[in-house]
Amino acid sequence: MQGRYPLDYTFTEPLRQKYKTSELERRGAYADTGAPVTGAVAVGGAVAASFGDGTVRFFWPDRDPTVAHAHRGVVLCLTSDTDYVLTGGDDGRFVRISPDGNIEELANFDTKWVDCVAANLGLYACSSLQKVLVWSVGQTQPTELEHSGTVGGLAFDSKGERLAVTHYGGATVWQENKRRWKRSRFVWKGSHGGTTFSPDGKYVVTAMQENSLHGWRIRDKANLSMDGYPAKIKSFTWVGATPYLVTSGAQEAICWPFDGKDGPMNRRPLCVADGGEHLATCVQSLPIEHAVVSGIGCSSRFPYYMGTYGFHTIHGRPLPVATGLKVSNPELAVWVVTGDGDGISIGGNHLMHALRRNTDMTILLFDNRIYGLTKGQYSPTSEKGKINKTAPYGTIEEPSDPLGLAVECGASFIAQISATYVKELVSVLVEAYNHKGTSFVHIYQNCYIYNNGAFDGFTERSIRDDNNIKVEHGKPLVFGEKSNKGLVMGYGKFDVVEFEPGNIPDNVIIYDETDLTLVRMISDMKFPEYPVPMGVVKRVALPTFDDAVHEQIESAKTKFAPDLEKLVSSGDTWDVK
Repeated sequence: MQGRYPLDYTFTEPLRQKYKTSELERRGAYADTGAPVTGAVAVGGAVAASFGDGTVRFFWPDRDPTVAHAHRGVVLCLTSDTDYVLTGGDDGRFVRISPDGNIEELANFDTKWVDCVAANLGLYACSSLQKVLVWSVGQTQPTELEHSGTVGGLAFDSKGERLAVTHYGGATVWQENKRRWKRSRFVWKGSHGGTTFSPDGKYVVTAMQENSLHGWRIRDKANLSMDGYPAKIKSFTWVGATPYLVTSGAQEAICWPFDGKDGPMNRRPLCVADGGEHLATCVQSLPIEHAVVSGIGCSSRFPYYMGTYGFHTIHGRPLPVATGLKVSNPELAVWVVTGDGDGISIGGNHLMHALRRNTDMTILLFDNRIYGLTKGQYSPTSEKGKINKTAPYGTIEEPSDPLGLAVECGASFIAQISATYVKELVSVLVEAYNHKGTSFVHIYQNCYIYNNGAFDGFTERSIRDDNNIKVEHGKPLVFGEKSNKGLVMGYGKFDVVEFEPGNIPDNVIIYDETDLTLVRMISDMKFPEYPVPMGVVKRVALPTFDDAVHEQIESAKTKFAPDLEKLVSSGDTWDVK
């Protein structure tokens, strides 16, 4: 890719005549850069491209590019994370660059080059020869990880809990635990380059120096060999809900299925996009289009801050709009942002039916226990006795329970988290987004103006470990600053027991997010008698409303040939059979 943005082919005149002007060329933007392009990523509302002259340039749709002189020499690697990009160069520098061109040096290996970078959920890493540096969330100084061979690739998993490092002889998967990284070796002879985790975190896959892929099922280190390519695999990406690992390296895009317990083992890949005599050298999934729908309230300005399609609807009505949007355009990823007033008071009826219908969308309910937009009225979730502008002597009502409401309405995915737990919040949102069906996420959101400190009793950093419990499928229900408390089954409710740290009793409950009895008991836990549950409370697979609608439409089409003209001219009444 030389000299033009976003894509450049060097055509001889005969080829130019054969391949006429493309849609990309007609609608795309071009820039004479004067240097070869070494990488490109999307960040914010821009496309960031790295170049052989050491610059990183941010291309905008409505203004001139921003140029950052990042390296002395070639930019060897580039990745993005949230609102910035990370690059490594042959000058030995690892830098973070904001879209306004500000450069922050994070590490300098002097005469050695930085040839791999990775980032996800606020974590980032770089490598030079055998050394990897990793920065955890909130950590100013990196952790150094040494390897036996030169690093060929880096990748974080979707939750930001593990880092895969490839080298000669296989891969090393590092797992973070209380700021310490523990390793697990995955062995396979040969040189390993680029790497990736499957979206569900069950597999890790590497590109080999030979014309093949190699992977491992992480739980038992079972080997996965994917070979038969005529060329090296230089690019791969994950696509779809199955999911498929789509790769270059052949005349077609090779799509390996990773669903089921064995992934691609003993299965043939799907081959698409036949290029004839030409090899595919790069594959990239098309971005999913997102739409954010909101109602009325402080939370409901959310669409204005997102680079997506958006609807700011009337009070309490975002859910029927979102349902219609998803049904009419099933390819959209639909998000609903609502508040405790908008969603549970005037919009409570819509919320109830949206949860039972199970349309494939994600509902974020920001709960600050107050009507902030109308300056301090009590809301459906305000605690009993709360003094406010519309209850000067304290509220006399029992508050609504968003978690319990979602459970009783039969929601297929339910989660609860505090907005102050940034890393955990991001992880929960990823889980909610990946769920097929209605995902309901109850978010404790502090109102600094009218209800400041409403959740300090269980979210303040110094005490939260004793007053929160992390709910995670397949793991024990343990909490406490020293992880020395747990939940056991009592008579119709949980009992809290204490034990020596690291010696969890056998009767401490192992959580099952599909067990409706446990789900209901978790949702019934009320602070301060119990710790506040945080995490994914329920996740089950159920048919979706939007899929059922389209199945019904397709079924009707097979019975009756659509004839709009006949329908319109058929008379004053229409007979739907």
